[in-house]
Amino acid sequence: MNITGMSMIFSAVLVLPAYAAAMELLADESLSKVNGQDGISVGVQLPNAALKFSQLSLLDSNGVAGGSHVGELDYTSPGAWLYAPKNYDANGAIQFFADENFSTASSQPITVNIDAGTGTAGATLNVTLAMPADMHGLRLNPFSLYLWDGPGNIFNPARPTLQTGVTEVLRSGAINMLFSSNPIMNFQLGSEPQGHMMSLSAGTLSCISNVDSLCGPISAASEDKISLLSDNVSTDSQISLDFLFDARAYGGFGLAGMYADIESTGLVLGREGTTTKFDIHLLNVDFGTVGTAIPGGPANGQAISRMGAEGVTITDLQTRIHGI
Repeated sequence: MNITGMSMIFSAVLVLPAYAAAMELLADESLSKVNGQDGISVGVQLPNAALKFSQLSLLDSNGVAGGSHVGELDYTSPGAWLYAPKNYDANGAIQFFADENFSTASSQPITVNIDAGTGTAGATLNVTLAMPADMHGLRLNPFSLYLWDGPGNIFNPARPTLQTGVTEVLRSGAINMLFSSNPIMNFQLGSEPQGHMMSLSAGTLSCISNVDSLCGPISAASEDKISLLSDNVSTDSQISLDFLFDARAYGGFGLAGMYADIESTGLVLGREGTTTKFDIHLLNVDFGTVGTAIPGGPANGQAISRMGAEGVTITDLQTRIHGI
């Protein structure tokens, strides 16, 4: 090695201790000013304020625990509810709007706080989900609910038809929801210090409807009645109706206190305490197809124009859903 090379090495050896000392002082000074945070906060900004998907599934992998048979029915088989568009080539979407006319897309993000904040003691996972702060309208684009026991896409990719064994249970046009304050919900897994798997802590719902102008405008192409189907073929064996849930006259329906749990007996939905008042109306109710002859009887008559109740309150509401 020449003299120049040895000089460079010697110089580096002399400089390193001073450099390391400077690094240590900088690290100590910086670390003393760091404030730790428990958890992660994420803002999810959706393109055009729309959540798009092909299908959403709720799967029961083993049916009713312990085995249960009634006649030829086997309740130990897997099953799934699927929320998906009505048509093969359509995109399902949930849209968020900043105005009651459903004309201006929300500009604020959905916020997700994971294991952050208070009330998490004992929970394996604590997630708080808040809708966009400027959201006043939420729209469910036309959709159907399907029942199936198989994985994958419910539509046959070779033909725009349903896979074998898929049953369409419910069909709907667009549904509008108006809020006067945005919902905030909290999920806890592993342990539930809040008492429920999912609990809403805020939010005020003004109205829900599938009818144009009753709860915000809906285009003619997207307006359609809600239909409960007994099979995939005949419209003569279905119930179809329009509906309106309205709490505007009472200052809105408070969502705080509503909850959801998954228990061994099924999905439990409820609300603690007494709800604020609301009106509910079923409109244009059809049983089967109007004008179609009932086997052994006369033809079906006209639709029922309206039925419902006003000024309703419910105390300690609880609904249990089980048996896919």
